[in-house]
Amino acid sequence: MKLFKFVIIIILAVNFNLTYAKTQWASKVIGFSSQADILENSANQILGKPSVTPRFGYSNCAWMPNFPSTKIEWIRVKFDMPIYIRQIAINENYTAGAIIKITAFDSLGNGYTIFTNNTPEQTQATKMLNIFPSESLNFRSDELRIDISTALFNDYYQIDAVAIS
Repeated sequence: MKLFKFVIIIILAVNFNLTYAKTQWASKVIGFSSQADILENSANQILGKPSVTPRFGYSNCAWMPNFPSTKIEWIRVKFDMPIYIRQIAINENYTAGAIIKITAFDSLGNGYTIFTNNTPEQTQATKMLNIFPSESLNFRSDELRIDISTALFNDYYQIDAVAIS
């Protein structure tokens, strides 16, 4: 009986750790609409912890889609472990405000919109955008797609890093 209780406690502890993981930074790029270069400002520059903070600003170490662009640009990233997402952090390090939609994907590849912004507006301020999904996701996810619109922007746009927790 003691062994049975011990096994149950271990299973619950492991499940808790998998479900409520600490902050994870994007570890893989699944796809993207465009990139400014194959090295500097490439889609892969979005991976890992921020390269630019706490001093925000233009950087070759951040993903930058083609500019100017009249189409919706996007990037899809993967994280090491699926979790119930409670917060998303996006380091908009150069001309923030272009994110119009964020989609989270379940284990079957179904996408669910968890953030929308119908009025993107360029700001000179750069920031770490923190999004708390209005409804708790009832599924684990390890993939996000971020859609941006820079059609009304008069300068480059960059994302340095993306995290979930």
